[in-house]
Amino acid sequence: MPTIQLPLILFLVFNSSIALLPGQTASQIIETLSSNIQTIERGVFDLNIQFKSAPLEDTASFFGKVYFFKNYDDPYGVAHFIFWYENEPICIYDDGFLFWIDHKKKTITLTSTEIYHPYELVQGNLFVSIGLYRPYLKIQGPAFDPVKFASWQVDTLPDRSAVRLSNLETYVNDLKTNPSDPDTGRHITQYEISLQENGLHNITEWDYFMQTPQYYRIEFSTIRPLPGDSTLKKIVGLASLLKSGYSMNYYDPNSEDAVPEEQSAVNSSTNLPAFALPNLDSSIIQSADLGKGLLLLDFWYRACFPCLKAMPVLEKLHQKYAKGGLTIIGINPYDKNMEALKKFLNERHISYLVLLDNEHQLAEQLNINIYPTLLLVDAASKNILHIQTGFSEDDEAALDKLIRSYLEK
Repeated sequence: MPTIQLPLILFLVFNSSIALLPGQTASQIIETLSSNIQTIERGVFDLNIQFKSAPLEDTASFFGKVYFFKNYDDPYGVAHFIFWYENEPICIYDDGFLFWIDHKKKTITLTSTEIYHPYELVQGNLFVSIGLYRPYLKIQGPAFDPVKFASWQVDTLPDRSAVRLSNLETYVNDLKTNPSDPDTGRHITQYEISLQENGLHNITEWDYFMQTPQYYRIEFSTIRPLPGDSTLKKIVGLASLLKSGYSMNYYDPNSEDAVPEEQSAVNSSTNLPAFALPNLDSSIIQSADLGKGLLLLDFWYRACFPCLKAMPVLEKLHQKYAKGGLTIIGINPYDKNMEALKKFLNERHISYLVLLDNEHQLAEQLNINIYPTLLLVDAASKNILHIQTGFSEDDEAALDKLIRSYLEK
């Protein structure tokens, strides 16, 4: 297994915590860590979330913070929380509702969690969903299951201040379409845990399945305790937002006319900028010539694992809806070798249009920093109807339904 050096970051500090000792097994270390986490009732910590999908310039980063308040009556076993981005609250869970705040539009959208689990309601927003899937917000049972770590390797870092727990899994590479692709992939998970402060430094997960590794890493700061009289409502200040002109509306993600606003990208444009980009035969395609029907733009590149997952689905949608008015266009800002890209797409039987954005002009105009990003656009007005970041198998049915609803209008 390759050695991956990860930077040390700020420690989590727990008062009256149980000590971690050198020489313990991974399960023992995790059991102690879980016991320490369970003692935290309320606090705030910073997050640095990074997604890396090839060269360093492709890394998407998110710096935010989370306030949490444990409520043991909560039916989902999730602490009430406020998720902050750029010094403003953007996502809140409290009293049976999940709130999304759009500070540009000055809107507050709430959804009842009586039917929908809070985790379900943040799917589509990668930063919030990964930031939320952390043990500090779990209020019932151990933060981590020690049994899971029984076979993990334990290494003490050179300065002996922390340990690294590592696990290697191999799996069949279901993206293999030609002999040059590897038969199997490797998934490496690593936790760095302080021996002195009994806290979690970071969690990193790597996938090696094509030419370059993919990873995401979550780095944690010291948990800062909150005063005993602190409440979620006082910190977020919903009342003051409403007084300053914010509007509030209710949203049902499973209604027939629902558009999943929780998937909107931060700082996205409301209209598609004009562009003139080359296709793989060097012919220039202009947005002004795309004036009919519905456009689905897919921002992707070769070494992006979820991008490759999305491509067969997009090809199916292309075959299904092209005659009905849907035009799918892949926008690639990173792969500059046209012949290699042609070969790559031919091997995967991709027939929809692909354009090159080698100067990153369109991607930067739209603030694209996560791949894939899918934009559904009205071709005539160039109005962006829907934005989705990331892709999983579960997205196919929802995307199909959304496209069909717009084509039928």
